[in-house]
Amino acid sequence: MPMKKPMMSITAVLLLAASSLPLAALARADSCEVSLNYDVRVAPQEVVFSDKGQEQYRIENDQLYIEGQPVNLSSQQQDLVRQYANEITTQVPQAIELVDDAVSLAFQTLSHVVTPLLGDKASKQFDEQMAGLKNHMGNLAYQQGDQFYLGATAASIQNTFNQEFEQQVEELMQQAIGTIIMNIGEQMVLEDSEHFDTKMQGFSEKMATVSQVIEQDLEAQSKTLEVKAQELCGRFNTLRALELRLRQQVPALAPYTLTSHTLNAARE
Repeated sequence: MPMKKPMMSITAVLLLAASSLPLAALARADSCEVSLNYDVRVAPQEVVFSDKGQEQYRIENDQLYIEGQPVNLSSQQQDLVRQYANEITTQVPQAIELVDDAVSLAFQTLSHVVTPLLGDKASKQFDEQMAGLKNHMGNLAYQQGDQFYLGATAASIQNTFNQEFEQQVEELMQQAIGTIIMNIGEQMVLEDSEHFDTKMQGFSEKMATVSQVIEQDLEAQSKTLEVKAQELCGRFNTLRALELRLRQQVPALAPYTLTSHTLNAARE
């Protein structure tokens, strides 16, 4: 029964690396209880809030438009709109950078663990497929020139992490595990039984420590991400307070809630 232990160890390592996305840094930021209800696009002099591709409202050159129609504002209201737009313009690029850093770290970790077990040809193919998945995930938060896009609605998230994406991930992991098992099988054929058992015992011991190495590596590298996440969470709470003031002072904007308090929403 020498094959069981290596197979279980490999599977555990792959699952750990895949499930230990440094985006957990955001989840560990307990004070981060704000979620966004609209997708947000930031461009020079313009911030657009949309849902399922339909613009809900926008701020352009300090002018507020709701469903395409300009809203008359007092000087005090316009100052508040300007503050709100500036805060969004600052936070969205920071959020995109954090997501990109977290996803990059996750894929680097997974690649670092898996590719040495695949062989040169399979490793190259694995990295190419991983790059394709990373690019697909990038559709949810990205920078294009001087414009920034952050997909935050359920529709945007579901459109990115759809059934096709899940199938691609599943196929990639199955291929990787299959290749590793084939490599082990080849070694069984090439090595005599006694030599192979010794080699597999060493391999099993090595794989048993890999998960611990991954955890340590992730913990060390994700500390910076956690600090960034905490800072961003604090600014999100500032944004929420600013938005509440804006919606109170501009009644036409009251039905359009960008930020929600996650815990309150769950309790309701």
